[in-house]
Amino acid sequence: APGFTTIRATKPLAVFNAAIYGCNFLSDVTRVQYNMADGTTQTRSAYPCDPAWEPGAIKRFKPDIIFWLVSNPADRLLYQGQWLQPCTKPYETLYQHRLEQVVASLATQGTHLVLATTAYPRTSFLAAADAPTECDNQIVRKVAAATGTQLADLFEYICPHSTCRVKQNGTTLRVDGRHYTGKGARIVAQWLIDQATPQISRG
Repeated sequence: APGFTTIRATKPLAVFNAAIYGCNFLSDVTRVQYNMADGTTQTRSAYPCDPAWEPGAIKRFKPDIIFWLVSNPADRLLYQGQWLQPCTKPYETLYQHRLEQVVASLATQGTHLVLATTAYPRTSFLAAADAPTECDNQIVRKVAAATGTQLADLFEYICPHSTCRVKQNGTTLRVDGRHYTGKGARIVAQWLIDQATPQISRG
């Protein structure tokens, strides 16, 4: 989000940035596990990403555009007492249903919603998570197509033909291999705005 604040536009951008650290897109997930590069498994607490104040904040801010982006999925998620894994039918059913709920809810806010895919993580501490990311992206593309929601394929932009770019015009896009910060965040934010603005103009 800070990348958006650095963009120079004809109409200055007003950015609302609020987040819950360690939250999970699927509600009712209380724990997550990550496979680490050193062969160990790390277990963390998880929190829902849909706080009670969110609808009120959207209503008061009245955004023209909402970008929906999430991080790469965990390797296992404790959902209502049962461990689930990405790329399995139970997980995919829950993820698709939840995303459809989000799209339906945000569509009533009178704003332009953009669903974004996620690039492969390229960190030194996490084990390879390409397959789970691909599975999540397939669900996002499916829901976008079914609901008529704009898709910003950030995965294809950062990882064209499944090969992730490290730099653009000399700027490192993800210093830690996962998060877009500094000049890298500005490049990605500008790309996202460029994807959404023509849609807003035509609307």
